[in-house]
Amino acid sequence: MNLRQTFKDLIRRGRIIKEEDPRLRTPCEEVTVFDEKLAKQVDKLYDEIDRINKSTDDPGEMAAGLAAPQLGMMVRVFVINTESFKRALANPEISAIGKATSSYETCLSLPGRHFMVARPQTLTVKGQNVYSGMYATRRLHGRDAQMVAHEINHLNGIMLDQSAVEEVFP
Repeated sequence: MNLRQTFKDLIRRGRIIKEEDPRLRTPCEEVTVFDEKLAKQVDKLYDEIDRINKSTDDPGEMAAGLAAPQLGMMVRVFVINTESFKRALANPEISAIGKATSSYETCLSLPGRHFMVARPQTLTVKGQNVYSGMYATRRLHGRDAQMVAHEINHLNGIMLDQSAVEEVFP
């Protein structure tokens, strides 16, 4: 069995909800209570990213972001875990976007599929801290901006296969 097939099998066995689940195409509910339950949901998101990343040495198969609906939690929360941006946000909104460019993306809920998608290279996102509910605004660039746009699409019930310019094959 090749490494790529092993990774696909791991994703299938994990808790990530796949494309056929209608929850992925359903807009999420706004977070109104910032409590221990929400903190535990955020921990589950980070734990799933860690589980996936510990299972592969291939940078192209690493998980960097995850939205709550991908684990069946229908709330407006996502986590991003990169060197430059580690954050969990509730009720995020994009307030300004820059020029879009097309780039290659994959999605944990669409294992084995690859897409070209146009995403902003800069954006400003406003969201709430998942522990305190306090609002914060952050200007993001490059890959971080693209990932935030991708995760917000999940919260709006929009899958990558709906927003892509085209499906491509590596």
